[in-house]
Order: sequence, then C-alpha cells, then structure tokens
Amino acid sequence: MNEIRRDSYTPFFDGIISDIVSIPIAEGRKLLMLSGVAAQNPEGKPFQSNVVSADCEEQVRHIWKRIAFILEQHGATVADVVKIVTYVTDARYLVHPTSKVLREVFAGKPVPVSTGLVVSGLAYPEMLIEVDVTAVTG
Repeated sequence: MNEIRRDSYTPFFDGIISDIVSIPIAEGRKLLMLSGVAAQNPEGKPFQSNVVSADCEEQVRHIWKRIAFILEQHGATVADVVKIVTYVTDARYLVHPTSKVLREVFAGKPVPVSTGLVVSGLAYPEMLIEVDVTAVTG
C-alpha cells in the first residue's frame, strides 16, 4: 500500500479535518502526522467545548492517551514519535504538568524533539493545552 491515508477518529470533525495522515516513505515505513490533540471528548458535539476536565494535568494525560490510541490505529506507539509541538495558554504548564507526564509517557523510550509555544488561547477557553506530534514507523 503506497498511498497517503487520512483518517478521523473524532466524529464531530468528520468531513472537516483528519486526525492523522499516514504517508509511506520507504519499504515498511510511514510518516504519521497528527492534528493537534486537545482534551476534548471525541464523541462530543460540534460548537461545544466538551473539554474533559478543567485540571491541566488531567488534560495532558487525556491528550497522551488519545495520541497513543490514534497512533495505535496505524501500527505505531509513542516510541515512534519524533517531534512534539505543545501549545499552552500559560507558560507554567510547559514545566508542570507537561514535563511530568512526558517523563512518564517516554520512560524507557526514545525521547523526541519538542517545541513549546505559549498562545493567547485555544479553540475553547477551557482548553489549556493542545499537542500535535509527528511519528515515523519502522
């Protein structure tokens, strides 16, 4: 299979964006690019926040569980992540809880490169963090 694959696992984004794009790059290897993942319920309703928690650490944990789930659908794991871009609404969130959760997620695994950005806001005021990742399988 040598074609680009686009999949959505977030029903309220169907027809708008893909959660992941898989691009074959070599025999048995794929480049996986994820859309930004926030702490929203994927079964939520359009035009409503659906944020799972107001607690930043819970949002970070939810995001990384969601990232792991999406990667798994393409035969990948967080160990395949090569780049992380983290968007936060407060610079303190880059230190805690993000770094705390990343130490857990990547314990014993290769550590990817990372960029952290402080933004004035995300899609909904309740969102404190959004993460997008790039992974390479094989």
